[in-house]
Amino acid sequence: MPDKSSETLSCTLREQHLSDEAAIRYLTVGKIVCELMSAEKPINRKAICCKLLKRLEHAGCQEEERVYYRLIRMLFGRY
Repeated sequence: MPDKSSETLSCTLREQHLSDEAAIRYLTVGKIVCELMSAEKPINRKAICCKLLKRLEHAGCQEEERVYYRLIRMLFGRY
């Protein structure tokens, strides 16, 4: 069962008329930032990129890979 914050975020993303892929990108980056904050690690491009690369290694399908590649390109201004 999704928690209240997830439901609120989903509603906000729908109101913004974002595509499913854009919503997935927002959620993915949000989860990564939360993981870094919980681990009391710095939140910077390098840390986010390392997390994305680790997720890319364990991606289960091409859609996941595409999302991670897109986020990595966005980090370096090559989207």
